[in-house]
Amino acid sequence: MPLITANHPKVTSPKAQVAPTRKKDAMAVQSPNRQVQILKFWLPVLACMVFIFYMSGVSGSDIPPLFPFQDVVYHFSLYSTLAFLFARALKNTLLRIGNFKLVFFSVLFTVFYGITDELHQVFVPGRCVSGSDILINSLGGITGSQFYQWLKSNLLRR
Repeated sequence: MPLITANHPKVTSPKAQVAPTRKKDAMAVQSPNRQVQILKFWLPVLACMVFIFYMSGVSGSDIPPLFPFQDVVYHFSLYSTLAFLFARALKNTLLRIGNFKLVFFSVLFTVFYGITDELHQVFVPGRCVSGSDILINSLGGITGSQFYQWLKSNLLRR
């Protein structure tokens, strides 16, 4: 219940003045720096997802063929980028995530997003669901998360 006094119209709460004593309470109170850090690492993930979703909404007839296997290159590079950014965000915002879990959750997220993206293409004229695209998305996810892990471990050695 908020306390309001006649001399001080500002609403205060007794809980707000007490420092968190338990670990759970400490996690709930986030400093502005922590919030900026979360935005710094998760906004690129969201931007990549929005870009992929937008590109998936482009009709198949509106995509000019520029080089052989461009579909494979696009899918692989976009999903490896998404996995790289996702692994980066996880590693920098979850303090204690191990290497295996980092790669596992990055790949899992990328595969799930790739499947939902393919299902989204059912509603786009000239596009269809493709099992090979899901496979390429998954390989891109594995490569991107592994590359982040390799890069992070090699940069820490220096």
